[in-house]
Amino acid sequence: MSWLDVDHFNQVNDGAGFTAGHELIRAVGRARQFAASGDMRVGHIGGDDFLVLSDPESPAPLAASALDAPWSAGGLPVTPSPATVLCMPARMTDHREAAACLEPLKKAAKALRRASRVLGHTGLPGYEIRRGMSPVAAEGPGSRPGPGPESAGGPLGAEPGTP
Repeated sequence: MSWLDVDHFNQVNDGAGFTAGHELIRAVGRARQFAASGDMRVGHIGGDDFLVLSDPESPAPLAASALDAPWSAGGLPVTPSPATVLCMPARMTDHREAAACLEPLKKAAKALRRASRVLGHTGLPGYEIRRGMSPVAAEGPGSRPGPGPESAGGPLGAEPGTP
């Protein structure tokens, strides 16, 4: 299960207007549907939030397609932040449990700068930063894009870099 949101979406509405925001949401939704394959299901669940249900191998290419595309609205650049929790069939009993597992991953993805992606597994502590930059990393000539797969220490939902 994956969640995707558009970072700083309120700035799009405030700076470029609601029409630009609505167009961006429609474009993101169309792109997610186009990139979906097999039994994957993509839904717009409100605001700038999308939910993807799929088998465990499918979220990575879908997340990459969202992260690699240049997004803008009303001339403002925007970035997506996917968060994915992998769970075995029948491991989640209802949507509340799924939301509880996704919530710390969503916070971790949004805490990273630039387009980011985090991955967690139900029943296992921590999460992996698959793409993104630490919120404390310096930008400029010496900065680099986020790390490759990297485990964040601590319990599931720990802030990036905290033990």
